[in-house]
Amino acid sequence: MRLNCKVKRLERNEEGISVTYAHPAQLINKQVIHENVKAHYDYLILACPLLPEEFQKFMDLTPEEERLSAKLKFNPYAVTTFEIAGERLRERTVFVLPPPPIGEPLVITQQYEDNELMASASFRAPETRDCALAFAFSSSA
Repeated sequence: MRLNCKVKRLERNEEGISVTYAHPAQLINKQVIHENVKAHYDYLILACPLLPEEFQKFMDLTPEEERLSAKLKFNPYAVTTFEIAGERLRERTVFVLPPPPIGEPLVITQQYEDNELMASASFRAPETRDCALAFAFSSSA
């Protein structure tokens, strides 16, 4: 697994998958960027924004991937975590129905009964595109 990489190009062929990327490295007193590093894989799971205009910057899609990516609908949301001292939810997950307006909590969770940490998720405005999702591509397209 490689974190904090900027993928420059992803190429697939009968021999596998080649990824050209840049990544930061820490030297004793400074950080440098290693450019155009190339690695080869049999399989690859790609984590990037699930938007065709993002992943098409560095890879060519198969006809099936183009067809599927054209059907993608982007629903941005925000997750907020918070604590309420001494408060426990009767149900650890609470959904708000009917769905509330954009910006208001849609779901509230308290994952652990003995922990006061809670989280809420709410939809964001459609033009908001700063969240990342995982998308897997098979090498046998």
